[in-house]
Amino acid sequence: MKVLITSGATQEPIDQVRFITNFSTGSTGALIADHFRSKGHQVVYLRGIGASSPPSSPEIEEIEYTDFSDLDSKIRTVLRSGQIHAVIHAAAVSDYSVASVEFDGQPRVPRVLQKIESRAGDVVLRLKRNFKILARLKSYSPEKLRVVGFKLTNTSNAAERRLAIQAVAKPSEVDYVVHNDYSDIREKRRQFTLFKVTEEGPVELVDADSQLRLAQVLAEELDHF
Repeated sequence: MKVLITSGATQEPIDQVRFITNFSTGSTGALIADHFRSKGHQVVYLRGIGASSPPSSPEIEEIEYTDFSDLDSKIRTVLRSGQIHAVIHAAAVSDYSVASVEFDGQPRVPRVLQKIESRAGDVVLRLKRNFKILARLKSYSPEKLRVVGFKLTNTSNAAERRLAIQAVAKPSEVDYVVHNDYSDIREKRRQFTLFKVTEEGPVELVDADSQLRLAQVLAEELDHF
């Protein structure tokens, strides 16, 4: 297979020296990329700036992205080639981008704003909602595409977790969903659950207690999809 793996965090600009981001390191995506390489697959590894990289290899093409818009554009470019068989969308994508930055009574455009000086006083950020890239991946490819999405929750309530997984588990958009919860990340645990998406809803396949085990499970499933 030739697999596109997205990893790391988006950086949504406030001005040319500041941005909104999250804590994603990209370590899970990097390990998955290296495992798929070790199984003989070609990998396009699309990572956020500063995110972890897999060991350098001729089988891995590495591309950097910055913000939400840049990530979406580069995914579309890669998928429109029609040469990708599967996407593992592990990037931590911002739900919001900065629409405008307001200070001294005037709104500014973040992409052209050089630097907010300390004398500016209070600053108001207006955020705009980003669409879900995961929901569009299959439409970006001219060929049949297998898609693995990730869903991070932050609740101990099993019913709430299930609803969150069901919300992204649409058969027309994704084939698998990997779930993990922020409580495990906070406690330095790597705990994942892989679901297969069916017309009847998401079906739990296996729990993985490490990034490597998750990579192994994904490779096995996509090999036999």
